[in-house]
Amino acid sequence: MTSSPQALPIERQIADLTHQVARARIFYDLWWQLQGEPRDQHIDGMNLYPDFFRFSQHAYLYAMIVQSMVPFDQRASVLSFKSVFKRLRKAGALSPELAKADARLNGSAHLWKGMKLVRDECFAHRSMMATYDDVWTRAKVRPRDIHDALAIAMEVVALLRTHVGLAAQEFHPAPGEEFAALLSALQKQATG
Repeated sequence: MTSSPQALPIERQIADLTHQVARARIFYDLWWQLQGEPRDQHIDGMNLYPDFFRFSQHAYLYAMIVQSMVPFDQRASVLSFKSVFKRLRKAGALSPELAKADARLNGSAHLWKGMKLVRDECFAHRSMMATYDDVWTRAKVRPRDIHDALAIAMEVVALLRTHVGLAAQEFHPAPGEEFAALLSALQKQATG
């Protein structure tokens, strides 16, 4: 008879959640450079390599949406905020501050549900019943909402890390900053 696998130690789960959230934020920052407000500042440079940037924009959007949903998966068998908070609650280790953080995550559930709809019907399982625009409209999620939801997730992982004695981990925006610098250099090249 084989024994069932044991869950990773809670510290490891929280460290892994931290990485999942940080990756999602990095993909958001990269996508934002191509699709958000900075786009107009770099459009001439991007037009030097139009196919590359068209596909990069899609790739970063895809990665951001899929990666953002990892910590919010609702299945009991996967690492997620839900499973970590359930484990802490079961162990009687949920402080009042963490209970507020859990409530804050639950308060932003409409954003995560919208992002899940986009992930499920646009990327993970392409709906044959709706266009991309239809799905985004039903999801009621805007780029700023994704940014704000990821900011909440980053605050929560910071609280979880402190709670279990893990060192604080700063978010390093270098990939987004480096990408912005690359786009600026291309813009200068394009405009002489």
